Amino acid sequence: MCDRKREVDKAVASILARNKTQTQKRLQGFKIAKLYIDVGEFSKAQRSLTDYLIERSNEPLAHELMGEIYEAVGQPAEALDSFKRAYDYGGSRFQKLVKKIGDLYCEIGTDIQTLKFWLEQCDRFFPKSSTAVRIKARINNYTEARENQSTNDQVMDDLSLHIKLLDDLTDKGRWDKACEAAVTCNFETKFV
Repeated sequence: MCDRKREVDKAVASILARNKTQTQKRLQGFKIAKLYIDVGEFSKAQRSLTDYLIERSNEPLAHELMGEIYEAVGQPAEALDSFKRAYDYGGSRFQKLVKKIGDLYCEIGTDIQTLKFWLEQCDRFFPKSSTAVRIKARINNYTEARENQSTNDQVMDDLSLHIKLLDDLTDKGRWDKACEAAVTCNFETKFV
């Protein structure tokens, strides 16, 4: 592996030596990044690709490669941003990224509207994919959690009102009414 890294370093030095201007060197960043990725030098690949993106900021292949680098180093949020940029710049040619984007949203989480949008995209290009199923499950989990939360909020609101009633009755010295209200309390507590 060390020999391979040395070979890549020599190849990169050769590529950079052939190019005289900074712009020309930056434009070689995509090739250089691919070489570094092959030997697992992700930080060097990222630097080279960043230089390339300075010159060609709307190049979808470069953004896709940057997403792969971020994925390899365990930065899913940054990978997601790069893949989305690649998809935006590349359009339907980059429909393969829909599954990656959907998977990353399932991994890191997002709001339900975003999930629904990517579910539509996934259904459009890959209708029966595992990603579409995963997004649907995430949406269902989100919906169930919201329903459970609203039920708990309602129970807590009712309970809060009942406690306020008891406080008010005891403050006014109406102990018999407070006892009657406490005994007739019929709350069913639900735990989520």
